[in-house]
Amino acid sequence: MPMALTEERKENLKRKIMFLYLKYGFDGISMDEIAGRLHVGKPTLYKYFKSKEDIVRGMERFTTERMAAPLSTESGIDGVLDGMAEIYCIGITLALFSGSKYMSDLKNGYPDLFQEHIRTIEEFIGRFRKFYEEAAEKGYCRRLSLSLVGEQLRRMLPTVINEEYLKRHHLTLAETIRDYYRMFLHQIISDEYQYVISREETYAFCEALTGMLEGFMSDRKELSAESPKQSV
Repeated sequence: MPMALTEERKENLKRKIMFLYLKYGFDGISMDEIAGRLHVGKPTLYKYFKSKEDIVRGMERFTTERMAAPLSTESGIDGVLDGMAEIYCIGITLALFSGSKYMSDLKNGYPDLFQEHIRTIEEFIGRFRKFYEEAAEKGYCRRLSLSLVGEQLRRMLPTVINEEYLKRHHLTLAETIRDYYRMFLHQIISDEYQYVISREETYAFCEALTGMLEGFMSDRKELSAESPKQSV
């Protein structure tokens, strides 16, 4: 009987599988190859993921659940900051998926899940707009073009979480994640509430976010050592 995995080990396993699919797509790697690359027995892998489709649906659930996080201005500036932190984390998540082999394979191989993915993003953007309008109406945020804000996040986040960018500018991932979020808040928070930008608790979530991304980058180095052969 295979040894049971700890919760931490299971999360690491899921993250590594996510990277393999983002890089190679569904047809670029088989379940046998996934088990071999992750150094786990096939019985262990099949205990948590019955098939490739099971893995794909699990990844989509991860995205959907993340974008379902509540956004509310009811608890004042602290609630607005909680919402902005969620938006930033979701932007990072979408940056990881954007342009990946996973997305093109999702569109071609699982059109129902692809359409659900797009609908989830559109619904989230709608919730973000409503949340932002309420925050601006109450004076917590400046009135800016959300299209420009969204475009900036879409274009910049894949750049700043890139290892080559960090190396070229002699930056750590932790300081980049924190500093970019600070810049984001400077743009969007109104003058009256700019004091929150200097509070340490404003950046509490950045440590966990950095840890997740460092794990992802570490997986990328480890698992990119050799490319898997094309599945048949």
